[in-house]
Amino acid sequence: QRVSMLLFRRWDGMKLWELFAPEGRVARQHQKNGHASATPSTDGQRIYLYAGIGELNWQFPDGLEAAAGLRVARSELDLRVLSEGPYAGGALTEPADRTQREAPVTPRLGLSYRPSPHRLFYVSVGKGFRVGGANPPVPTASCADDLATFGLAEAPLAYDSDRLWNYEAGLKASLPRHGLDLAVSAFRIDWGGIQQPVTLPNCGFSYVDNLGTARNRGFEAELVANPLPGLRVQAGLGFVDARFRTTI
Repeated sequence: QRVSMLLFRRWDGMKLWELFAPEGRVARQHQKNGHASATPSTDGQRIYLYAGIGELNWQFPDGLEAAAGLRVARSELDLRVLSEGPYAGGALTEPADRTQREAPVTPRLGLSYRPSPHRLFYVSVGKGFRVGGANPPVPTASCADDLATFGLAEAPLAYDSDRLWNYEAGLKASLPRHGLDLAVSAFRIDWGGIQQPVTLPNCGFSYVDNLGTARNRGFEAELVANPLPGLRVQAGLGFVDARFRTTI
């Protein structure tokens, strides 16, 4: 089965186009988030995110299909911070202006093979990112010792987007006569430039920086059986091995 979106002409019912959703494993997400997340924003400040998306699909004989996509984005963040008081490091006579600019490019490639209507093999690779941002002021006078521990004279004014590469291969098969559906996939995720919060223990301030790399790999298997009308039995097995690859 494939999920698609169709457009029909109102007055005669003619189908104008049909767009198929990508097949394969759906990326994990936080339970309070959705796959169509809102544009990142800063409260009361300005952030602009422009993006252009394109995808090409090729259908070859004998059930072979290829897809290639590219997303080019441009983010522009302007942030002005006003803070005052003992915990903020004293009075600030001038507002702290922060800017952050970047243009992430995220490609995606996929290849699928369907030898029969009930069997599908696929591989895919794609890149993702999380937009960067800016840090509030960190007073260098009261935090000098903490910053020196990290080899810094001052906290970074901004941080870049982190990058992620996702590799996946899998198969889906159905046995209609036996009422069985099987899905198996293996994946690997390489995560770099991770946006990490850094807390300065003595002065109490914190900032975000791009630190460290991580690797996540594993597999998932799901079996669905319909032994009797109205009875559905589902079993799943998964394994995840996630770890940091560099010390931060």
